[in-house]
Amino acid sequence: MQKAGWLSGVHFLPDALRTAIVAIHQLPQTPETLWLRLLGRGNVQSQAIIDLQALPLDYPYQKSNLELAYNLRENLRVNQELEADDRELIMRLEPLYQRDREQAKEEGRQRGQARRAGKKEGKRACKKEKKT
Repeated sequence: MQKAGWLSGVHFLPDALRTAIVAIHQLPQTPETLWLRLLGRGNVQSQAIIDLQALPLDYPYQKSNLELAYNLRENLRVNQELEADDRELIMRLEPLYQRDREQAKEEGRQRGQARRAGKKEGKRACKKEKKT
């Protein structure tokens, strides 16, 4: 049963059971449903990966979505008997993982440069104070 105010794809059983079923393939294609759609199969999952790749770098939940996707990727890698869909998912997530790692490295380099510049400025200020 569909309830008012809930997304399409969320179906509730009778209230006494306090249970809902999420039909991933029926969810709207929005950033809010991205993580669930990544857990889907076939075209639903493929579109979710495309949507994940298209998120702007400053999207508020991008980092958490990527971390969840990487955890899924690692959990799938541990499994020795992967299905073809799971192997494809791992391969499709790899470029996102690499992009995120490179971005993190670059941010680390920039922070390191800013710290070094700040230390140099602090030393100059100390030398200037000692002279006066």
